[in-house]
Amino acid sequence: MTKRIFIAVDPPAQGKLAAGILRAQTGEHFSELRLVKPGQHHITLAFLGATDEAITGKVYAATESVSRRHTALNAMLDGWLGFPSLPLCRAISLAVSSDPLAALADDLRTELAGRNISLDHKPLSLHLTIARVKGGKPLNLEHLSRAKTPSFPTYRIDSVRIYESIPTDQGFEHQTLKVFKLKS
Repeated sequence: MTKRIFIAVDPPAQGKLAAGILRAQTGEHFSELRLVKPGQHHITLAFLGATDEAITGKVYAATESVSRRHTALNAMLDGWLGFPSLPLCRAISLAVSSDPLAALADDLRTELAGRNISLDHKPLSLHLTIARVKGGKPLNLEHLSRAKTPSFPTYRIDSVRIYESIPTDQGFEHQTLKVFKLKS
């Protein structure tokens, strides 16, 4: 049996506020977007995909080991991103700025690879997805690429979570499997 697994950190509560800002900045196009439910917000550090349940213990051990090496850290939401890019995109996110968080993600990916745990090796792009385009067809949001970047305060990250991504009729739902605290 396999589980679709990823490792992430919680985003700040400002993710909810970002949806309101996005509504204002996308105007008439907002109805073409499907907001990510705030309870599903996360910032992915490593995506493992379909993972055999027999390997899950190794994933937990690797994540715990890395979590013990890193202290709680600060991060900040920092400007709109589009996937695959603005202005023509299928998803809208906010970039996440934090060198310590990027270092944590790199260490985690290295630890997983060192334990022969398969993961997605796409380049790391720390972000918080706010909305997806309905129907999956790219939407031209050129005006969003020129919009004023929202200003958000710095926030604290004190733990790393392992999630299972479960497919539903409304998209994927994320369930926490395990939480590892970072050093104080």
